[in-house]
Amino acid sequence: MKGGRSSPCGARKPKTRASMTNHHDWDLVKQVSDTLHTWRDRVPQRRDLAQWTDRDLHDVGLSWSDIALEVRKPFWRA
Repeated sequence: MKGGRSSPCGARKPKTRASMTNHHDWDLVKQVSDTLHTWRDRVPQRRDLAQWTDRDLHDVGLSWSDIALEVRKPFWRA
């Protein structure tokens, strides 16, 4: 082989510190993006929940007190 290096056929290069950091950075960006999307989706979902009728609540087994607790939560709280 060229350069005097011998490696098994199909062997992968070991991960460098830079490539591991880059991968970690992208994981962090994805995690932050997913969290922001979740938060953005909660606001209209809770607003819609507050508009449910007594029959809707009965159908899913919720009470107005359940709804009040959910609607009062800040968007970042699950």
